[in-house]
Amino acid sequence: AKKKAPAKKKAPAKKKAPAKKAPTKKKTPAKKATPMRSASTMAEFAPAVERYYLKFKEEGTGDAKFIRRFCFDDLREDEEVQDKMALGGDPTLSVKVLPRTHTDTAEELGFARAVLKDEDDYGVGEIDACFTDMNSPPGDPSWAKFGALMEYFAMKADIGGTEMEDPATYAAFVSIEEAPVAVVLRTAWGNGCNLTALLCSEHHVYLVSYTNG
Repeated sequence: AKKKAPAKKKAPAKKKAPAKKAPTKKKTPAKKATPMRSASTMAEFAPAVERYYLKFKEEGTGDAKFIRRFCFDDLREDEEVQDKMALGGDPTLSVKVLPRTHTDTAEELGFARAVLKDEDDYGVGEIDACFTDMNSPPGDPSWAKFGALMEYFAMKADIGGTEMEDPATYAAFVSIEEAPVAVVLRTAWGNGCNLTALLCSEHHVYLVSYTNG
């Protein structure tokens, strides 16, 4: 009987090379939303404040309110204070404050206007052209912004050479603690007898109101 030929050994199956994994893309961290920067000129800034004012006027402002910080009437009988402030005539000067709650300056001032509800106040919105430069769009904190307002109500000849000539010193006397970053006029009569302005600092909005006569 013929011997069977030995069965051929099967060649070992070639191992498949492991499939190369596609490189996983690193997830880039989501960018944090940055607060909108307010417009850099009054031509852009004033309309932005107005838009936010109308928004908050419709939505409401909750329990927010300005708190009185300074009132000249409380010190009217003090001759030393009268001389120091150099307001002249028969003046009133008050400062109220509202804690800042919005990152954007235009939004904050629009909110402050809605809290103020001054639309029906006598003379509001009457701003003489010669005083429009006292408006100031957002920028670095600057006492010069308050100094421009001072020129409206403080008699320069009487405070010249005194400590009250310095805007920061005068501001501190009337309980304004921080330099403004922006200023929006509400009223500035040409005869120098009626001024209302909102000053926005990094942490507060100050309402400065002055009349004379």
